[in-house]
Amino acid sequence: VAEKYNLPVVIHMMDDWPAVRYRGELKELGDLIKNSAACLGICSAMCEAYEKRYGRKFLAFANALNSENWLKKARKSWRRASPFKMLYAGALMPDSQLGSLIDVCDAVSELNKNGLDVEMEIYAPWFSAKHYRGELERAGCVRVFDAPPKMDSEELFAKADLLILPVNFDRVTVEYVKYSMPTKVPAYMFSGTPTLAYGPRSVASIAYASEWAYCVTNQNKKELKDAIKHLASDEELRKKLALHAQKLAAERHDR
Repeated sequence: VAEKYNLPVVIHMMDDWPAVRYRGELKELGDLIKNSAACLGICSAMCEAYEKRYGRKFLAFANALNSENWLKKARKSWRRASPFKMLYAGALMPDSQLGSLIDVCDAVSELNKNGLDVEMEIYAPWFSAKHYRGELERAGCVRVFDAPPKMDSEELFAKADLLILPVNFDRVTVEYVKYSMPTKVPAYMFSGTPTLAYGPRSVASIAYASEWAYCVTNQNKKELKDAIKHLASDEELRKKLALHAQKLAAERHDR
């Protein structure tokens, strides 16, 4: 279409699918990148890697939000609710975050059985929610909901006590999402609710989260449970994390 009508094309890459989904030379992708008016990547780590790989300058462009709207609805108090409410919202994919999210569900269940008043809600597209509900739900403490078509993310995130940012630890996931930056990251940062990131530091989203979230970068259930207990018991830490994330979001992700 671009050739027929002599139109400029801008390419925007989100995940490193060329490295995982295909083997061998991707001539058409190479031609597309070569002939694009501009090339965008989802974060600076992707842009640096792709510039070396494809020989073109890539510009970093991630999700941006209206900070005024988000800060208006953001959480203003960090007193813990009873139960302490954890929340994950987004995709459920076996080659991205599903395995680590299952670890978090197990941790919540075990803590709940041992007397910590903690619960988690998961909001996902209806087809993912239906498919993975059985693997994720835990009786009395973890529930999976269909994300409505128009979800008030500002209010949903602000009402939680802790947001979860999971990434799997396996090799295929790391290759696939090494340079990815989930759309929800700026929303998590603006929300006023602290984030617990659980995933390998070699992935861009977790490396970025280390600047503003509480991170567990080993696949270790005990470390994960200790992190949840620590965050549930320390109001000052939750406030400090949330306000620092908001400050960075206003500097870096304001539309």
